[in-house]
Amino acid sequence: MADQIFLADKITQDAIKVKTDLIGTANPSTGGTGNLFAFLKQINDFVDTVEEKLGLNTDTAGTTTTFARLAQIAAYVDTLEASLGQANDPMNKDGSVHAKLRDNRDLLGWLSSQIGSNVDLVHPDGSVHAKLKDIKNAITASTDWSKKKPRASYTSSVGLTSPAKELVNIIGKGYFTGLDAVTNYDSYINIVIDGVYIASIGHSKSVIDDNVARSHSLSAIYRFESSLKLVGGSGGSYGNTYASYCISYVLD
Repeated sequence: MADQIFLADKITQDAIKVKTDLIGTANPSTGGTGNLFAFLKQINDFVDTVEEKLGLNTDTAGTTTTFARLAQIAAYVDTLEASLGQANDPMNKDGSVHAKLRDNRDLLGWLSSQIGSNVDLVHPDGSVHAKLKDIKNAITASTDWSKKKPRASYTSSVGLTSPAKELVNIIGKGYFTGLDAVTNYDSYINIVIDGVYIASIGHSKSVIDDNVARSHSLSAIYRFESSLKLVGGSGGSYGNTYASYCISYVLD
């Protein structure tokens, strides 16, 4: 009886095979969910992939692994911190962000002092507000007609020829304020300010009765810085051309 081997019946053997099939064979070539060893292979492959993506804490900065990316971020943060600097960094236009901000704040303070405020007193060498007030006062003074003496130059009659000739030459600074004249034939009077022709009044050749004296008037304000001149002449088509005129102006 000791040499007898007892074998499981067919039903028991089939039940055992179902269990061993669920376990599978060791070291399967591919992972899966069909049996225990295939599932363990699948878990092992996933862990290998995770480890590969994580990398090592010694990886250099880059994008290949998580540790490489963290190293890259850390390097960027270090660079950013160096660029930002510290709140107590001395001002320097080429230094850290804090240094540049301090330099800009100092520059802003200087600009503010140069611009000044609207309450600054008039001064030609003061702030911008002080200088603007000084300029305003100078302009007001130069155009304050109550402080100027009106002047006029008058002649009863003057013969005009071609080429034109100088009738009035006023040297200085001031304002032209008007011109009244009487002319005949094709005579004219030009207004020249600081050497530049400004306007003209007089007869025209298109007038049928050229020998009739005609009056002309020009009311305008022109600034002159060095000279105010009247230049009179005629077109040369007639003889005995003449003009009488009265120019008004003020000097600074």
